Amino acid sequence: MSIGEKIKLLRKSKYMTQEDLAECLNVSISAVSQWEIGKTMPDITLIPFICNVFDVSSDTLLEIDVTKKKQEIEKIREEGAKYYTRGFVSEGKKILKQGMARFPNSYEIMCDYVHVLELERASLSEEEAKINEEEIIKLGEKIVAECDDFSIRSTTIQKLCIIYSDIGNEKRAIELACKMPSYPLSRESLLEFVYNGEKLRDLATNTLLYNHVQALSNRIKWNFKMDSGEWLYTDDERAELVKKQIAFLKLIFEAEDYGFYNESLSDSYKALASHSARKRDANQSLLYIELSAHHAIKFIEYMSCKEFKFSSLLFKGRTEFPDVHLDSQYNSAYHLLNFLNEPQFDFLKDNAKFIQIKSTLEKHADKWQINN
Repeated sequence: MSIGEKIKLLRKSKYMTQEDLAECLNVSISAVSQWEIGKTMPDITLIPFICNVFDVSSDTLLEIDVTKKKQEIEKIREEGAKYYTRGFVSEGKKILKQGMARFPNSYEIMCDYVHVLELERASLSEEEAKINEEEIIKLGEKIVAECDDFSIRSTTIQKLCIIYSDIGNEKRAIELACKMPSYPLSRESLLEFVYNGEKLRDLATNTLLYNHVQALSNRIKWNFKMDSGEWLYTDDERAELVKKQIAFLKLIFEAEDYGFYNESLSDSYKALASHSARKRDANQSLLYIELSAHHAIKFIEYMSCKEFKFSSLLFKGRTEFPDVHLDSQYNSAYHLLNFLNEPQFDFLKDNAKFIQIKSTLEKHADKWQINN
């Protein structure tokens, strides 16, 4: 059905004459007549007004198959995620950018693209990072202003708060943060009162517990700069906080089935290795490097695992958590190898154990798998 035929059908369903429609749109009766017989088409600027008159979406007016459109958008998102969640950020970015060109009003693709831009920041020069930040802000503000999907809006607000904070626009970061509900009013906290039985079990283990573990494991390591400019914690105290974060995850995952938390543990041991290296403590540095390598490799194994189940008591029987993105700018082994090439570890470069650990990491450094 042509757009003219659709307009005619919608007009008649509203018991409107061509004159009525022409008056609503401030066009001539002849223009409406020519649309309906397929001689001409309405100007694109009139589409929103025509949709308002008939109370339909542009997809309906233009005879776009909404279900097919959603499927195609989801396919693009999945294809992009298949790359960027495994460290191939530029490939994922290219796929999503093409998707935005095809579906410019898809806030889902737009949100994913903002996410990839944020992942890309760490590898950019200062000049490139500025362009990257401007693009994140432009797309992010568009999503916040126009999108009514709470999940997409909240994810975007998170990204924008980070960017605005990084560039020193504290005022806008606070404005956006204040658009979010307070913790007791979160979706999960409210559903906890509504659900029961298996729904409550799934909510508790898949979301509430995950959120608490994620929050605590991340924030235990937090450091703060006081108004005086001094850090709240000393270097040694920060190392102790990292140890507490490791101990916390060991308490939660007593079966050592850390899953995607292996990457977090690898980073934590890496921080401790750096702390020990600054003290020129070879034995402690090597111990922490070995543990960091162990968890980096475990994370790669987890990413390649088609079926994963937690056996630790709190998450017993669970597989994945909802809304969890396994994002890493690099393959974890590759990232650790780069870290070990830093000057702080030069005093270990001839150590046999250090060389052996690097050799093991090299065997896993190219093992991100893209499963087609």
